[in-house]
Amino acid sequence: AKMTFDELPASMDATIRGLLSQEGDINKELRKISEDLKVTRGHREASSNPKAGKQMDEIELQIVAALAKKNQLYDEMNGLRGQQRGPRGIKGNPAAMENLSLMRLKRAPLREQREKLEAENQKYQRAAEEAKRRAERIKNKLPMVPGSDTLTPQSLKQRLTTIDAQLKKASKDKEKVTLVEHLTKERAMLARAEPQLQELGVLVDEVFENQTKAKRLEAELRACINELNEVEATIQKLDVQKQEEAAQPQIPEVNVDAKAKALYNQIQALTAKINDLRRKKNEVRTSNQSDPALATAMREHFDRQKELWQQLEDIRKQVPSVTLPYDRSLHSDLIGPKGATIQGLQNDFGVIVNVNQEGQLITIRGDPEEIQTCQAAIKELLQNAKDSKAQLIIDYDPQLSRELIGAGGSNIQKLQSASGAKINVDQHAGRITLTGMPANLEGAKQLVQEFLDSNHRLELPFAPELTNAVVGRGGKTVQRVQKETGAKQINVQRHASVIEIRGSKEACEAAKAIYTELLQSFAQGGLEIKLSPELIPSIVGRGGNVVQRVEEETGTLITITTDQQAKKGKTACVNIKGSAKGVGAARQQIDALLQANARVTKRVPFDTHLRFSLIRPSPVEGEAGPPLCPLERLRRQSGCLRMEAVRNEAYISVQGKQECVNEGVRLLQELLREKAIACVKVPFEEVLFGALIERDETSKQNMLDRLRVETGCETIAADKSPPQVTIVGDADQMQQAAEQLKAALEEMQGNIGSMPLPNEKCIPMLIGTGGRTVNQLRQDSGCEISIQRERMELQMYGSAEGRALVQKECQRLIDQQAQAQSQPITEQQS
Repeated sequence: AKMTFDELPASMDATIRGLLSQEGDINKELRKISEDLKVTRGHREASSNPKAGKQMDEIELQIVAALAKKNQLYDEMNGLRGQQRGPRGIKGNPAAMENLSLMRLKRAPLREQREKLEAENQKYQRAAEEAKRRAERIKNKLPMVPGSDTLTPQSLKQRLTTIDAQLKKASKDKEKVTLVEHLTKERAMLARAEPQLQELGVLVDEVFENQTKAKRLEAELRACINELNEVEATIQKLDVQKQEEAAQPQIPEVNVDAKAKALYNQIQALTAKINDLRRKKNEVRTSNQSDPALATAMREHFDRQKELWQQLEDIRKQVPSVTLPYDRSLHSDLIGPKGATIQGLQNDFGVIVNVNQEGQLITIRGDPEEIQTCQAAIKELLQNAKDSKAQLIIDYDPQLSRELIGAGGSNIQKLQSASGAKINVDQHAGRITLTGMPANLEGAKQLVQEFLDSNHRLELPFAPELTNAVVGRGGKTVQRVQKETGAKQINVQRHASVIEIRGSKEACEAAKAIYTELLQSFAQGGLEIKLSPELIPSIVGRGGNVVQRVEEETGTLITITTDQQAKKGKTACVNIKGSAKGVGAARQQIDALLQANARVTKRVPFDTHLRFSLIRPSPVEGEAGPPLCPLERLRRQSGCLRMEAVRNEAYISVQGKQECVNEGVRLLQELLREKAIACVKVPFEEVLFGALIERDETSKQNMLDRLRVETGCETIAADKSPPQVTIVGDADQMQQAAEQLKAALEEMQGNIGSMPLPNEKCIPMLIGTGGRTVNQLRQDSGCEISIQRERMELQMYGSAEGRALVQKECQRLIDQQAQAQSQPITEQQS
């Protein structure tokens, strides 16, 4: 009807075309009148008094209150009339009738409000459920943190701090390579979980917000339903009274007493008041009327509109038309993209096709023959559209939704293009809906079923302590099982302790069998190999490369004990876990490694005074890098694994392969012979040992250190048994140091005093329990004290006053002991 004369189909009959053109002109004028009426109404509302509505509402409230009071008086008067007259009916009660009308007017808005609140409440509940499901999916993907059931920002931060500290500590120990790798991977995994944790926080807030809104709407909905129920109950009660009154016979009036007359007079007064209020309300309404010119213009518009509608009706009766129903679900197929289909029908058949979507009706107007032809075409079009909307439903595992849909829906689009059917996936219900022609549906079903079969899913639970074994170092176990079985994906859910396997059914079953055998091996404890801790490095390799290679080639997990107990003991333990075939292969490779890297240890005796010259770094001409000590230089030259001068022991430990150890021992013995020739020993009194090694509080050096620095010797060390000083260095340096040392010892000789001891029994008394007595003497006198058992002599080194004090105190103690021994036995016993 909105088409102009030029837009009508050219093939249409000229007479019908002229009538439809007139109809279009009339519709155009009607639209203009509607716009004018809208403008006029706006002017009228603008010119009205805004306070009039409020005044009318206040008057209406007074009328309602007066009607309620009037109804109450009627009830009291009916109670006084007794049983003869019976209860006063609702028809005779104007207040009750008006209350019934008000209740009915109030019911419709309450119903609309209830429907609106229910719709909003359902919307927020669905949004909360969707956010909750998304949060659960993210939560299931988050890793677990020791000491916390659920990963939180606080636990994540604490765990990262702990891992950093452990990494810093473990990186200094070369034997903790496996621990460093494990901590590094765990830190990377936790770092990847941080954005997921942030998204989880947003979803939790969204769930809380939607649930809060839903609860508020539920409260409003309950209040609305309660109010609606009260209104419905009131209406039902008044309707029942009205029906009962109609069924009862009329009872004649009876006389009333004086009280009833008084009530009747009050009712009459209220009736007059109500009439006055209604008259006042009408006056306010009349005073609020708009400009008479606007009212006249509106009446003219209404009259013209009525006249045009009549003309339009007459024209439509002259144009042949047919109306047929259709299914609203086929509306888009009937209209086409941007109305292309309906426009094509009009141009092809020379008719006008109007579609009423709400009424589900199609009206065809034009020549009768063309109408029949167009009608047949529309029916065929609708039938084809209906056939193309045939549906087929396939149930599937919702866990496969991501693979089924693909990135950005790419996989679904590919399946739709290949089959020609529309595919809709309901992830929550686990349902796939195929829509299209029956032939296309069969092809789509086959493609979807093939995809689902190739994405079979299995789950295998395992003990939480076996997580590292299931994953493998760096995920190598998972990668190996995927490669051997052809499984598409193997996902180890650490939090749930479940292995999820995806792929074809055969691949999934094969992967499950491999993991079942692997888990059984771990449950049985695996294979243990006892060996010497010294052989562990040959199995681990530099940076753990050897043991990692063995694990990758055999598909096993190898654990090597490096605890303190194993280090102090004579054996270490290598534990191999995996399939029977993998464990056997790993055992063969480890045996080959041990045989190829068998180690021997030899001890080379040496003079302990040479220890400092062997372990102190000394530069060598032509040697690059930082200076090395002689032992390290010999170790590298011979290829030994270790060459160490053991502290407090008179031997050097040489360790490595047999040929390397032999070469190292030969080179070491040559070096020791050279060192033994190039040394000077200077004897001294044993009492001077403490004075020689006593360090100065300022320089933190003793007398021998200062002498070594002055002369440039390699080593100057004092030994207490026998009491002698060993000097190592060049000949000139040793001679100079020996002369200076002898001069110093001769000078110190003048401060040495001695005291003979009467017998050996006094020696323990002078030493005291734990050296308490002799230490107290050293502290009081400031002298060094040495007891020579062979010579039965006590030596003192210090000042004359200190030596005199020591001698006096020692003599006192000796005399006291002798006096105690000379007393009678009885007196000693008492």
